[in-house]
Amino acid sequence: QKKKAEMSTSIMKAEKACRERELIKEEIQMLKLQDEEEEKEYKKKVEELTKYIKKDKQVLDYLKKKKELEQADRDETESKKPSEKTDLKSRIRAEKNIRNKVIDKINELSPCINGIESIHEDGLAENKD
Repeated sequence: QKKKAEMSTSIMKAEKACRERELIKEEIQMLKLQDEEEEKEYKKKVEELTKYIKKDKQVLDYLKKKKELEQADRDETESKKPSEKTDLKSRIRAEKNIRNKVIDKINELSPCINGIESIHEDGLAENKD
């Protein structure tokens, strides 16, 4: 009877240990599932953040390019715009050229004018006679 009692205790201990192992296995399985779910959520968040980072990078690249183009436009406009000093010099040069052309034309026409005057004076002299 003593042996029966010991055997019965051993069986009960073995069954208890078996149940505990089953509970541990179930808990491990639950933890694995939980880990898998957390990993999925983590991957989802990483993908979402990666999308935002790409969009932010695109926006930054766009703004940088826009700023460069605007600066290039400003530089080009300023380089095309003559400075006031240069503008003044070119106006003076143009006025001198026009004045010189007028003087040249006057000098060119001078003999004609002198001839007309002498003819006119000769005509007046003849009329007086």
